Amino acid sequence: MHICGEGTLVRRVDAWIARSAHPVWRSQWKKYWTVTERLRGEEVLESKLRILMVHSESGWRGGESQLQLLMRGLIENEHTVALAAPSQSEIVSRSSGAGVLFYPLDNAGSMDLKSARRLRHIISEYNPDVIHAHASHAHSAMFLATISAGERPLRVVSRRVSFGVGANPFSRIKYSRGADLYLAVSSGAKDALLRGGVSEDRIRVVFDGIDLDHCKEVAVSQMSTEKTVGIVASLTREKGHADLLRAAALVREEDPHVRFVVVGDGPERKALEKLSAQLGVDKMVTFAGFREDAIAMIATFTCFVLPSHQEGLGTTILNAQAMGTPVVATRVGGIPDIVVDGVTGLLVAPEDPVGLSAAIMRMLVDDDFRAGCVDRARSQSIGYSYQEMVYKTLDAYRTLLKSPSAHPPVKGQAQ
Repeated sequence: MHICGEGTLVRRVDAWIARSAHPVWRSQWKKYWTVTERLRGEEVLESKLRILMVHSESGWRGGESQLQLLMRGLIENEHTVALAAPSQSEIVSRSSGAGVLFYPLDNAGSMDLKSARRLRHIISEYNPDVIHAHASHAHSAMFLATISAGERPLRVVSRRVSFGVGANPFSRIKYSRGADLYLAVSSGAKDALLRGGVSEDRIRVVFDGIDLDHCKEVAVSQMSTEKTVGIVASLTREKGHADLLRAAALVREEDPHVRFVVVGDGPERKALEKLSAQLGVDKMVTFAGFREDAIAMIATFTCFVLPSHQEGLGTTILNAQAMGTPVVATRVGGIPDIVVDGVTGLLVAPEDPVGLSAAIMRMLVDDDFRAGCVDRARSQSIGYSYQEMVYKTLDAYRTLLKSPSAHPPVKGQAQ
């Protein structure tokens, strides 16, 4: 990614956006593409770093996808990246051959001292400038591995969920002393950290990123000819699939030809299939299971729905917006950061099937409204590229590495 020399172009576009009549374009430009940040690109990207990613989960969900994109972007910018993660994990198998050095690190929980000792050995061998943890148990291992260190690497934690922290004494200590910097995926995730006692000066909001080029490719000629409402999410309670099924029963009363597609798998699948039959919507609902092409399937939906009860950000929404698929979602966590109600999509209260069904029907039948939401959301999506996420992550690394106030001193800190 080349950023140097963009000053004149950025200033011209900045001036044009400032004159734009639409507030979404102005706010998104200010948030993601300000002149002062872009002109610092050369400094951020030219200093090459050794970064150790630490992960503790074995499956594949949104967090793993974001970690993969982050590592990809860092390597594209010629930084050195290593990954400490369970040997049988999806992130390891999908990162093979991508230029990432792999260290096996199995984890048995938050107080896994064996894992912490192993990570301490990895840190000593790899000698990173930055350690970046991407899950709760990974955060614990990083904290325990560095708790007695003097000069140490910068410790960073990505926080992708909006529920609270500090529920027990170990958690409170971990969040107060176990990281130098938290990268919150949304304002909702940031608020949860603040409520848990993390000081604001140790938090930065860095939104998830998506592969815009891929979204454009799969969006071509993918639209289904029938009315299709779809969701792509792990089948867990907090994703609100049961609310969607109840909304489907209400939608059927107005239009029995609407189809619903549920993409994903998880512990709630059997219960949801049973509920679908009980509601009498099993003939109009397809449980597609886990799909490698899950993101591409979003482009085939007439409407994408995410009825979560809790949500860090909702990266699948970003993919839908970039592909031109209209969005209906709940007003929880970080979703309001990326969906402006009535402007780039529709937001409803969580656990409200009646409100959800009404929003779905509006998006299906009001062609002008739907087209307006799609156009404005697609314009907004330019600020959510994974390259922008990588840039802002690097900026956060470098800012703290240079900070004279970090204590104890971090490796590479200006003295």
